[in-house]
Amino acid sequence: MSELDLTRHMEVFDPAKTIGMRIDVIGDGAVGSRIVRELARLGVQDIHVWDFDIIEAHNVPNQDFGLGDIGQKKVDASAERILRDQGLKITTHDERVDGSQPMGNFVFLAVDKMRARKEIFDKGLIFRPHIRGVCELRMGPVSGRIYTFVPSRPSHISAWQKTISYTDEEAQVSACGSTTTVGATAGLIAVLAVWKFIAVMTEKPYDNYVLVQANPSSFYSEQWD
Repeated sequence: MSELDLTRHMEVFDPAKTIGMRIDVIGDGAVGSRIVRELARLGVQDIHVWDFDIIEAHNVPNQDFGLGDIGQKKVDASAERILRDQGLKITTHDERVDGSQPMGNFVFLAVDKMRARKEIFDKGLIFRPHIRGVCELRMGPVSGRIYTFVPSRPSHISAWQKTISYTDEEAQVSACGSTTTVGATAGLIAVLAVWKFIAVMTEKPYDNYVLVQANPSSFYSEQWD
């Protein structure tokens, strides 16, 4: 099997910077499945993917799966395609994350319920000094929100917690929670999320909050400290 030739992006991101680090993607859906793909393309080695769902026909247009994957576990399909296309083995977890599971050094939180976000953060992420960053994603049909923060920094904790004061019933929180889903929107959010990961890993400045609107196009960002 041929190996990935990473020379084109090495000046921007050298995956050697993540040696010894574990990257977790919680939620292998519209955004999460694309994040897994982009991390593999960067050459990140220790990727853990968490999801307990099975691929259905309506997932194919908006997630990084194909018609041949229908009926398969999402994490299994992701592992197969990453091994086939990028030659990398990822670690899969066919289970619901509730915060009791140990996480690695960077966490992408791409679940579809506000209560799940709160539970995972409160039980498994807050004040964990080994976690260099959390990137939490929210998606609507034509817009997305990307929150990137350090879960052991009090100012970041306070700022992020102010954004989760509403319930699942009060907001359309993700592709999985809405009746309308656009794959191109998920791709936009996933790419921005991976760029936040690159910034954290390369110790570059980054926006803690990004609101992106696909059509009509607009972009808003904030830094918390």
